[in-house]
Amino acid sequence: MEARCMLCGRKEVIGPEHPKWTDFEGKMKISAYICLRCTAKVNYEANENQKVPKPM
Repeated sequence: MEARCMLCGRKEVIGPEHPKWTDFEGKMKISAYICLRCTAKVNYEANENQKVPKPM
């Protein structure tokens, strides 16, 4: 099954070995998918924005 990331547009093949397979198992079409790279990027940016800035 092929899915396209909603953020970057990259196409990925989703198979039984994919980490997010349990979310899409049994579905005919994947409509809302965010790839692992974009998920990690969004998590990193959210964590960085929550940190207290260092005083100069």
